Amino acid sequence: MMRRTLPTWALHVWNVMGLALLVNIVAIADLATPVPFRVFTEGPPNLLPGTFPYVWLPTVLVQLALVGHLLLFRRLRGVGGNRHPVAPDGGLPKAGRIPTGTDPSNRPTGA
Repeated sequence: MMRRTLPTWALHVWNVMGLALLVNIVAIADLATPVPFRVFTEGPPNLLPGTFPYVWLPTVLVQLALVGHLLLFRRLRGVGGNRHPVAPDGGLPKAGRIPTGTDPSNRPTGA
């Protein structure tokens, strides 16, 4: 099976749409709960998320979805630029090379 990658802009659009839908459903759920600022009064109040096991929806799953979107934004921000240092010749450090500052001969004596 051939593996195809999506362009970064498509992932940004997908993530923004998903985050907008998450904000939309949280706003609707908040405005339908039985509180003084309840807006949707024509139907029964939204009491289901206050009962077990549905209490996990607003307390855990919504936060996990939000963190997932934020992590994807963070990951996409790093795409396109090389943020990791490489060796001066452009490749990986050679095996056996001791990085600067960790030479064992530079250790203080005594103790």
